[in-house]
Amino acid sequence: MKNYLIISLFGAVAAMAYACDKFTDVHQEFIEGGELVYAPKLDSVSVVAGENRVSLSMWYYNGHNLKETVVYWNSQQDSLVIDLIPFSIKSGMDSIDVIVPDLPENAYSFYLQNIDGNGNRSVLASAFGSVYGSDFQSLITNRRIREIHMQEGGFEVSWLAADETLIFTELRYVDSTTGQEKVVRKPAQSTSTYAIRVKENQFSYRSLYIPEPQAIDTFYTAWSDPIALPE
Repeated sequence: MKNYLIISLFGAVAAMAYACDKFTDVHQEFIEGGELVYAPKLDSVSVVAGENRVSLSMWYYNGHNLKETVVYWNSQQDSLVIDLIPFSIKSGMDSIDVIVPDLPENAYSFYLQNIDGNGNRSVLASAFGSVYGSDFQSLITNRRIREIHMQEGGFEVSWLAADETLIFTELRYVDSTTGQEKVVRKPAQSTSTYAIRVKENQFSYRSLYIPEPQAIDTFYTAWSDPIALPE
């Protein structure tokens, strides 16, 4: 998994360098045409990874007169225009979060430009982040069980070591008292204790992963085949 991320990010370096040169050329044309009045630049921006999308957290300083923010990526071939009017950006420091959807799995360089009510544009701000999808999904597997111990009123599962991107395990079973199917979610720890009564002495489980800390989307494995409890 780590090799995959390193290769993906390395592949983006050439595109990032090309995009920087392209934006520099455009900026130089503006300067040669005469002095410009610039709109306020973004104070800062961060990218949070997701499944075929990212979340942009954008901070503005005195952005109350701004009309829109344009987000560029893919060497400026793709863009998203964010209408700032509904957000009512305040003077001083203020921030908004926006989703950029429908992105193929890759590492990205984003360039952001503010435009004010008079059409003045800001200097570009940049941010970098990754998008995950089917490739990451294909790498994740159900956490392996070391052993199961029966206890009074339930049982305990000891797990083998897991990848650091694992965050939860869900256990699905039929309650022997009510006959209803239920799902229990537990954090990714070395052991999990379940105070439940399981019909037919079996359960299924699946593992939940996030590709990066704070990622906005969770990836799920398929449910396992039924696991029999020891006699």
